[in-house]
Amino acid sequence: MATKRRSVKRKGPSGVESITTCLAFKDRGEEAVKFYVSVIPNSKITSLNRSEADGMIPKGGLQSATFTLGGREFTAFDGGPTFSFAVGMSLMVMCRTQREIDRLWEKFTKGG
Repeated sequence: MATKRRSVKRKGPSGVESITTCLAFKDRGEEAVKFYVSVIPNSKITSLNRSEADGMIPKGGLQSATFTLGGREFTAFDGGPTFSFAVGMSLMVMCRTQREIDRLWEKFTKGG
């Protein structure tokens, strides 16, 4: 007899269901998101929203993006001209083979 499994979302003591890493860029966030998705397998862009008028984020800048890298969800945005980029976040990518490590290393280090 087959039994049906029920998916249950568990909440921690604070009620938090999940945490999504957010990548903030001064500008060119959309370019970065597209690059990451093109390099890491099992990745896709779910949504891209661009600023429609000049404001804190210049017209056409990335207002928000939702995407997956290796099956994990991320968000991103452009902070605009007053935003000061800080190197305060890293992506840790676990690989099965040295070949995959070398492929990613080449892609990520090309051009800085």
